[in-house]
Order: sequence, then C-alpha cells, then structure tokens
Amino acid sequence: MSGIYGDLTEGERAFLVAVSVFVGGFTFEGARHVSPAADIDEVPFDEMVADLVRRAVIVEARVPARYNLADDVRRDALEDLQASPEYDHIREKHLDWCLSYAEQGAAALDGPGQKAWLEALESEHDNFRAALEWGTALRDCEAALGLAAALGRFWEVRSHVAEGRRWLARALGNNPGAPPMVRARAASSAGLLAFRGRDYAAARTGYEESLALHWSVDDRLGATGVLHALGNVAFQQRDWEEGGRLFEESLDIGRQLDDDRVIAASLTNLGAVAEVKGDHRSARSLYDEALALWRTLGDSYNAASVLANLAEVALAEHDLAGARALASDALEARRLVGDKSGVALVLRLLSVVAMKQRDVDAARSFEAQRRQLVGETEGSWLARLRRRFAP
Repeated sequence: MSGIYGDLTEGERAFLVAVSVFVGGFTFEGARHVSPAADIDEVPFDEMVADLVRRAVIVEARVPARYNLADDVRRDALEDLQASPEYDHIREKHLDWCLSYAEQGAAALDGPGQKAWLEALESEHDNFRAALEWGTALRDCEAALGLAAALGRFWEVRSHVAEGRRWLARALGNNPGAPPMVRARAASSAGLLAFRGRDYAAARTGYEESLALHWSVDDRLGATGVLHALGNVAFQQRDWEEGGRLFEESLDIGRQLDDDRVIAASLTNLGAVAEVKGDHRSARSLYDEALALWRTLGDSYNAASVLANLAEVALAEHDLAGARALASDALEARRLVGDKSGVALVLRLLSVVAMKQRDVDAARSFEAQRRQLVGETEGSWLARLRRRFAP
C-alpha cells in the first residue's frame, strides 16, 4: 500500500475507493455522484477535493475541471473497491451517472453545442466502455441498454461504428423485456450503426423493431424518424421510389408536427432522390432549403452532408469552381465536429474535383491527407493520377 494512500482519513479513503471506478479520469460532478456522502469527515466536498489535489493524491488533468488519481493511489483504491461489499452498488452508481451524462449529451448533439458535447463524450468514452462492460453482463439491466442507445449518434459521428454495434447487440440481447421506448431507441441506434456499416439487412431489422415499438405507444414523432431511416435503407438499396415515398411521408408528418429537424432531414434526402434521377434543379432547391434549416438548428454535422451533396451536384453540372468551394466548406464543417469518415469522403471528392481542374498538386495533397487519415498506403488512384498528370 502506498504511503500517501495509507495516510488518508477513513472518509477520504472511502471517497477514493468510490472514484477508482472511473477509467480515464472523472469530473467533479461524476465523483460526487458515486461518492458515499456529499461531505467527507464533515469537510465540504469541494474543499476535500481541493485538499486532495494540493496533496497530489488527485491530479488535475489538462482538461479543465477533470481529475485523475495518482497511479499508485488508484491501484490501491481499486483493489479495495473490488474487495468491498459496496462494489456492485458503486458500479451501479457509475453506470447511472454515465447514462445521465450520455443522455444529456445526446440531446445536445442536434444543436449549436454539438462540437463541445462530442468532445465531452469522447473524454468519457473509457468510462462508458467500463459501465457497458459491467452493465451488459447483467440480464435485464435497463440502464445499460439506455446508455448504449444514447451513445448511438456519438458512435456514428466519431466513427466508432463497429464498437457501437457490438455494445448494442449485447445490450439488446440481454434486455428482451425492457420498456418499449428504451428498447425502441436502442433498436434505432443499432439500425443507424448497421446502416453506417452498410449492413442494410441488419439496419432494416433494427429500424423495423423500433418502428413497431414506437407505434405501440403511439409515439408519432419517434415513428416518423424511423420511417425516414427506413427510407435511407431503401435509397441505398437503389429503391428510389420506395425511399422517396417514405421521405415524403416523413416530411408530411414533420410539417404537421412543426418539427424543423424532421423537415430538414426529409428535404435533404428528397434532394438526394432528385439528384440520382438527374433532376439537378430540384435537388439543388431541396438541398438549399435543408441547409438553411440545419444551420438554423446549429447542426454542423448534417449541414456538412448537405454541402457535400451540393458539391456533387455542381460537379455533375461541370461547375468545378463551385464544387470545390462547396466541398471545402463541407470539409471545414466535418473537421469541426471530428467526423473522421466524413472528412475522408470529402477529401476524396476534393481530389476528384482538383483532378478535373488539372490542379495536380492539390489533387495529390487531398489524396495524401485522406490516405493518412484512414491509414491507407498509396493506392491505384494516385498512381493513375500521376500517369495522367506527370509533371
């Protein structure tokens, strides 16, 4: 046992045992949530934390208002936690805090706080993993299912698709009797990540379960979102008519409910239907209307998608300067939210546009950035580019 850990009061040690449940650091609020009492040894909680920082038992992280335990202290405290009769109770409180924080973040990912919350959720990702590891091992652990459901969009945007699918499969499998709305959100998140992984059969399965559960409790708005998602599946499987029908249905309900988010999503994808049919004028009009709504909502992630779509339309119409400007705006927006896969796609688009402009250096630079981002070696595309535009 370390000397520092051994010199603590009983109350301080109880606090450190509790916070040793955190992985990768913790916030003041998280520590308070899992701690056995608001005040320790009759010392106000915030004063006790500040004193432990001064004594180097707790280390302030580079991120403001975030803390870590000194390595030797955490080792001893974690051993005590694992041997404690309070172990399951503290793990349950940790899971409860993770669920609350993830749900708060999920609600904010649709607005102007998107970038800050994506960073905050990334900071807690190791804690979410630890909570899911414990919670998904239990049967009928509603909190674990709720946590996995709440993290779906975060996993999508930050390119943790395969990992998210694994957690959701485990959580759904161990919670067959969860309340309908909890399971509906989890099934929808599973559908979303399957869709991003291009597993369209699994996406349809998840979405159809979610849709049935939403209708079972007469949740019209929730059902509308899933109808839209099923339209995405149909669209990706080249069933343009079915996709368009579902997007129109979603748009109608969105307008009836006066929900700008549903309206913006429906307009975006109706634009995509028009684009694949070669109706660029309609596509551009629909995209422009959707982009204005996404920007009003403060949703940089979806605004970036529309900008990239507009760039594709401009490219199809041989407006290379317009395509490059729109794609550059999309790239900036993708980087703003840390969307790695989205950045890679836009870099590829910029490479194509630069190639058509015969801007060899820019084309090479965009492709090199993309390869570095996704960890690829130089491929055949750049080889063809060099053969065609050798200096």
